Amino acid sequence: MKSKIYLKFILFFLCIVLSGCASNGPRASSEETSYPFPQNLNVTISPTYSGYPYPGESSTPEITNEFLPAPLIVPTPSSDKVVFWGQMLTPGPGGTPYLGDIYLGYLVKATQSGYPPMIKFSETTNPKAVVDTEGHFYFADVDPGEYALVIYSLGGTYVVSDKSGQTSYITGVPGSSVDLGIISVP
Repeated sequence: MKSKIYLKFILFFLCIVLSGCASNGPRASSEETSYPFPQNLNVTISPTYSGYPYPGESSTPEITNEFLPAPLIVPTPSSDKVVFWGQMLTPGPGGTPYLGDIYLGYLVKATQSGYPPMIKFSETTNPKAVVDTEGHFYFADVDPGEYALVIYSLGGTYVVSDKSGQTSYITGVPGSSVDLGIISVP
């Protein structure tokens, strides 16, 4: 019986000691701290910065090369390439410019007739449009052929459709500049 009381006392004492150690935790400091490790190795741990914006940055984000200032100048295609261009707007009267990523999706045609093509898309390998702050975009020096437009965002991937809801395909021949008009982005 005495041993059970003694054991409870030791456990209680250890809990208090350990909780006191845990509450001290790591020190918040702007200085680097060295922690000794076995075999006399020293590792330097620098404090991390968790605020926004990061030091040296302004609180207002700047326009990066991803969205160029308007007006966008559409380049002239070389004789063996195609330029596709247009503008992305939100739907409705007086739609506002949509600032997002738009890609060309490669078409993989079915080997049997009557089947629609599949769209091959990767945000790392497919041609990505240059976009300005008014939603104007262009794809420069693209190989001639047939493509689908793919709008890629954090909310999901959207393949541009025509008014009937069918996937819209665009075609370019060598040396052409194809105006895609206004693309309504939901």
